[in-house]
Amino acid sequence: MIETVEELKEKRPDLVELFEGMTREQLLNQCYLECIDSINMEERVSLFMEECTINMSKTNYSIESLKSLIDSKKEADIDEFCYYETVDEPTDADLVSVIKKRAHNCEM
Repeated sequence: MIETVEELKEKRPDLVELFEGMTREQLLNQCYLECIDSINMEERVSLFMEECTINMSKTNYSIESLKSLIDSKKEADIDEFCYYETVDEPTDADLVSVIKKRAHNCEM
């Protein structure tokens, strides 16, 4: 338990201070609230992973592996876009026009 407290103190000292100032009843209630929040967050992350990655599984991912999955999805989306833009054999001017329209949607 001491390692856990030390890790939290390092990352979020404000929470340690808050928790240490709570009564047992308040702390239990906070634990229940944190669990509910964690369950809700799990659902949100699952939806994000289904929509924004390819081949998502119910595995714990590192930040770097998530970035890689998102990048793969972006590339697949571009490939799909290009495929559908060439299905009806548009002219080069048609392709440039569609790409320019989409580029205006990008806020960089």
